[in-house]
Amino acid sequence: MGLRMPFVRAFLVIALFALVCVLPAQSSTAQSATEQPTLDLASLENFIDGYVAAKTVDMEPPGMTVAVVTPQGTITRGYGMANMDTGEAVTEDTLFRIGSISKLLVWLSVHMLVDEGKIDLDADVNTYLKGVAIPEAFGRPVTMRDLMAHRPGFEDSIRSFFAPDRNITLREAVARDIPRRVAPPGERTSYSNSGSAIAALVVEDVSGTDYYEFVGTRILAPAGLTSTTLHDPGTGRNPAALDRRTAAAHNLMNGMAKVAPYSPVRPHEPAGAVSMSAKDAARFMQLLLRGTALDNGERLLSAKSWARIATNAFPDAAGGDDMSWGFMLNDVDGAATIGHGGTTAFRSWLFIVPESGIGVFVSSNMTTAQTRGEDLAWSIVRRIAGTDALAAFRARKGDVAAAQEVAGTYLNNRRPFYGVFALDTLGSESEVTADDGFIVMDGARYAPVGDDVWVALNGLRLRVDRGEDGTIERLHGALGSATMERVSLWESTLPLQAAIALSGVFAIITLLGMWWRIGRTNTTTPSGRRAMWIAMISALLWLAFMGVIVGFTVAAPGLDPAMVDKNGFPAFWFTLFLATLVALAVQAVLHVSGLYWVWRGSGWGWWRRVHYTLFGIVFAFALIGFAQFGAIGATLDL
Repeated sequence: MGLRMPFVRAFLVIALFALVCVLPAQSSTAQSATEQPTLDLASLENFIDGYVAAKTVDMEPPGMTVAVVTPQGTITRGYGMANMDTGEAVTEDTLFRIGSISKLLVWLSVHMLVDEGKIDLDADVNTYLKGVAIPEAFGRPVTMRDLMAHRPGFEDSIRSFFAPDRNITLREAVARDIPRRVAPPGERTSYSNSGSAIAALVVEDVSGTDYYEFVGTRILAPAGLTSTTLHDPGTGRNPAALDRRTAAAHNLMNGMAKVAPYSPVRPHEPAGAVSMSAKDAARFMQLLLRGTALDNGERLLSAKSWARIATNAFPDAAGGDDMSWGFMLNDVDGAATIGHGGTTAFRSWLFIVPESGIGVFVSSNMTTAQTRGEDLAWSIVRRIAGTDALAAFRARKGDVAAAQEVAGTYLNNRRPFYGVFALDTLGSESEVTADDGFIVMDGARYAPVGDDVWVALNGLRLRVDRGEDGTIERLHGALGSATMERVSLWESTLPLQAAIALSGVFAIITLLGMWWRIGRTNTTTPSGRRAMWIAMISALLWLAFMGVIVGFTVAAPGLDPAMVDKNGFPAFWFTLFLATLVALAVQAVLHVSGLYWVWRGSGWGWWRRVHYTLFGIVFAFALIGFAQFGAIGATLDL
């Protein structure tokens, strides 16, 4: 029996109505799953205002500038004080020094010349340099790929920051400051300011144009970056009007922000001298989000070159933080970022998130642990994306076996390897421990997120690098700026530290023993008296050396490039340290030679002879350790 027509018509009307109602709902659901949440710029501004207010309320830092680019609009703001002495406030037009973010202009220049067929990324850099050459080593030349990924195998050097003659040309600086090669190119990452300066000189030599003129005419002017400078402030090399708009650097002294000298970067200015306003930072990030397309539709880089920037220059870095082709590749809760950070008495951070069209720039005019801008920058992205980093991290599962395999002692490859400043490495090892399937390093807890990749709550990633036999050789560090070599106990600096401490203990016991024997009868022979004088001199020298170490330790962290121009390099403790090391080396030979007298007719008791011998062993061991650092006979020729 068929359905009656009125019922059929009613059914069709109801069905059609339901269909009309359901289809938009389904469409809306699909859209919300693929698009970013609706962004309220006013709410985001309020969030940033509150965050920065909490940062600047105690003048640490005194001032900050922020630029945020989104598909819905742009925010550029200034907060706090640009100069505590004058009371000038920060605005969106105030220039802040961006430190190593300056290197992005170097790498953009290189990519532009690659597009023009003038640079081969895998060719020997020496083929492009004029009158300057990187020394041969390890049977492989340094290439532009190596320089851009910070893998040239250079020793990290402070020469460019403390050498007294700053007012020399970039070419003269590169020729003077080429660092020692300590590792095969491409093997490991060690952030290199010197490598960036070399790349800037390549731009100059290949283009036939002064580097600063190249950047000014080929990048800044076309991109409309009119509030950006390329040189150290106050040197007369920037437009005076822009220098006047540049925020002052500040130090925290006795709980108060005080204006401090700028940290000079010259003569390696391409590596970190740039200053820019929040407005220019926003324009720069918009340029990058468009793949370097200019307002007129032309591009600074080809689509191929821009796509290259988002990839790893070396395959072993895939999955972790990396320097890539000059740009830092990081991650915020699974969202890939491209950018860079920088520090020159200012702390700055700039990155874009291409998949969501977001760019964030944060800079502060002070350098302390509380003034880092990464936390604000990442919080802005999380606020826009609506992600809950803590909930995501807590949901991760540990891997007990993997964590136990990674646990160990690691030594950062970004360091001086030889000379007096290499001793700053003492005690700098990082201990990685396993905890319930997670790893802990330097106070941060990392969870496994894939094969040999670990992520911290703040988004920083570590990647494990393995040798051909599958054993762990190093960790590719958070932010991608350095790798950390896995070291055994004897490869670490702990044995040298122990030898220094034990030598001090034996020196004290030696002098106490001599004091105790005063006025007491003993059977010391002429040979024993010779050995006694040797032991006393060794003890006094070691105690003097321990005092010099204290002075050296106090002086070393306080080195401030900003004060070198005014006060010169603080060489006293460093010179005294090196001179005492030479005296100890001579005395070590005498002390070991004295063992003959100690054990052949000294008249000493067994305990005294054993003490002298043990003193000599740790004495010699310590000097061998210093020699391995190249510190004995070293000079302060930076």
